Amino acid sequence: MFAFVISSAYRSILTASLTLPNIPSRPESVQELVPLIDRATIESYGVSHKKFLTQSESSVFRSLGELMVTGVDAIDGLKESLKNKYAHLGGAQYLELVIAKHFTQIDGSSQVYIGKETIVSSVAAWPIPHDAPYKPFLDRCIKAVTEAGIYEKWRRDTVRQEAIRANQRKFLKLQEQGLEASKDSVTYSNSRKALTLQHMLGLYAIFVIGLVIAGVAFLTEILIRKYSAPSKRCWC
Repeated sequence: MFAFVISSAYRSILTASLTLPNIPSRPESVQELVPLIDRATIESYGVSHKKFLTQSESSVFRSLGELMVTGVDAIDGLKESLKNKYAHLGGAQYLELVIAKHFTQIDGSSQVYIGKETIVSSVAAWPIPHDAPYKPFLDRCIKAVTEAGIYEKWRRDTVRQEAIRANQRKFLKLQEQGLEASKDSVTYSNSRKALTLQHMLGLYAIFVIGLVIAGVAFLTEILIRKYSAPSKRCWC
């Protein structure tokens, strides 16, 4: 039982590692992004960002500023990044919304992503009257919600779920009309995921149950042999 389970698990993992494609590491920072792209697009407001980056003391930021091209819409910029070695810059929340609406497939996956390092920062604020007496209390509430990650969790879940539901409705509508989804439309993803520990839990559960049954059977045999066998005495 032990040899069968272990050999099956090893063979499955080895087969998965040999058949699944190796996805190269994606750039997450400016240092990783600049050497890999030929152009960085940004919308019209990026003129000030381009001027700021080209005057930076960092050679990496200066290189990024020289690669920046302004006046490109977010959707067009992301489409170009799928075809060429381009990257599109913008506010993280706005780009996340655009990706969820226009570049998310029916299974929730997407070919474009947002890097971890922030290049173009965006600021948001709540307008309240000057010297409002409830401002300290409002600041504490906003700070508590923000630091706990509640807003980010709610925003990501809401945007992702709404995008998946919208794409599913669009795909079903195309099926009802007898149309096939084009490459630019919503399609099922052909991406495959590597095996993780969660996929192997059933196998290990069977293995543990087998060990428990084998242990109980072994102890039962010992007890039966001990108490059922007649005692032998030697008379001289």
